[in-house]
Amino acid sequence: MKRVSWVGSAAGISALALALGLLAVTSSAAPRSLRLERAPLVGATLEGEQYLIAVETPALQVGKEGALRVSIEGRAGFKFNKDFPLKLEVSEPPAGIDAPKRLLKRADGALDEAGKVFTLKVPITAKRAGDYQLEATIKFSVCSEAKCVVQRQTLRAKVAAQ
Repeated sequence: MKRVSWVGSAAGISALALALGLLAVTSSAAPRSLRLERAPLVGATLEGEQYLIAVETPALQVGKEGALRVSIEGRAGFKFNKDFPLKLEVSEPPAGIDAPKRLLKRADGALDEAGKVFTLKVPITAKRAGDYQLEATIKFSVCSEAKCVVQRQTLRAKVAAQ
């Protein structure tokens, strides 16, 4: 798998990702880096000082359910706050995509066995072939021994359906 890394401004990174037709993750806080990958899944990561968000989108088959996978990991002494009322809200999907569950909460996801990575799977189904863009807003928290930080991020994903 080829991995390409860019470091720069949030606007420049987002514009580059959109121009490539992959995935853009935008943030109220400027990311330090954005890594784009191309494989069976198209993904991007947004790395802040205290967290890492990874989003993977499947190649959809018309009529078959797939899922966007959103993972959050604490960094630099921070851990995912399993007590915070996490919320991921998918905006109105474009015609051609069905998102049957548009509001996901902490109970809809799972923390890995090591207690480091929290993952949500957002179910989506393509009603017809084409290229689509989905948008979601996620609110979560990470904590260190000294403090907790609440984050609100907007995720935009390009999804291809065949």
